[in-house]
Amino acid sequence: MDTQTFLKNFGYIADSHNGVEKLRELILSLAMKGNLVGQNLNDEPASELLKQIYLKRNNLESKKNNKSLKVLPEIKPEEKIPEKTIPPQLIKKDKKKE
Repeated sequence: MDTQTFLKNFGYIADSHNGVEKLRELILSLAMKGNLVGQNLNDEPASELLKQIYLKRNNLESKKNNKSLKVLPEIKPEEKIPEKTIPPQLIKKDKKKE
């Protein structure tokens, strides 16, 4: 069926028994075959688009997972932590003092 015949008989098709359901099936079939619009030869294949989507999604997920990991600044030897803030179990005692 060509476009003109389809448009001329659209009312009959839509009003017939299960007409809307049949139209949906037809449109889906045409869409899956790529027959609804003209094809652009400059478009990338779907496989390439899927690869790009996959890579972008993985990149976003890795960034999202890394947000919870914060890089802490390195403690310099000259920076002393007050002993009051350190739990006593973690303080190394000098054997000479004991």
